Amino acid sequence: PYCGFAREFNAMTGTKEIVFASIKGISEEVFIKYCNGKLVAVMRAAKEKIGNLSIEGYMGDCIFEAIRKNGDFYEKEVLEKWGAYLLNCKLIIDIGAHIGNDVLYWSEELPETDIYAYEPDAFMYDRLINNIKRNGLENVKAFNKDQK
Repeated sequence: PYCGFAREFNAMTGTKEIVFASIKGISEEVFIKYCNGKLVAVMRAAKEKIGNLSIEGYMGDCIFEAIRKNGDFYEKEVLEKWGAYLLNCKLIIDIGAHIGNDVLYWSEELPETDIYAYEPDAFMYDRLINNIKRNGLENVKAFNKDQK
């Protein structure tokens, strides 16, 4: 049977999200999303390599699927264009950091620059934190709306 826990949040959209940490004894995470009482998504957590980095996301999430398909950062060409403007930057603030695609990119490209990453969605924030820790990104600080 299922072993897990539930979280409910996002009163503005009426979204209820439930995560089962283990299914039938298999150690994996599944993201099940209900909106207005209807099942809208079932996504499994997965990992992908981007060069020397590892990024964790949800299969079925459009950004993570693009990373998996291309084997590279999501919208890398956009990130590269911004590079010239950020060379002497002391602080990058990423609002809506999602799973940390941009955070990982900028941390690798500009390791001396501090990066503040804010992600309001609790499930994506969990992935963001995992990605920061897994890759040892010491110049990144993550924030969430539920932090005190």
